[in-house]
Amino acid sequence: MDTASHSLVLLQQLNMQREFGFLCDCTVAIGDVYFKAHRAVLAAFSNYFKMIFIHQTRKRKISCTICGHKFLRKSQLLEHMYTHKVVSAKYLPSVKVSSLCAR
Repeated sequence: MDTASHSLVLLQQLNMQREFGFLCDCTVAIGDVYFKAHRAVLAAFSNYFKMIFIHQTRKRKISCTICGHKFLRKSQLLEHMYTHKVVSAKYLPSVKVSSLCAR
């Protein structure tokens, strides 16, 4: 299996796990909608999430709230982290996670 195929299979498997809530160790709240996620994926994609998890002192499930922007953009951002697909660049042009998140 070449590197590109390996990476694609890994992303597909992690996304399936996320969709079923399997092995997820955090919850991302976008308004009143909650998404299960994996800290490793969020931290690999975003320095903002990485810093949250580094400073997390307890080993427990955590919750992160993203606010300040429309739901569609934020849910697309999570989808992009797991699939590397963007629904519409017009609506999500190079969004930085740090600008979407607040503690």
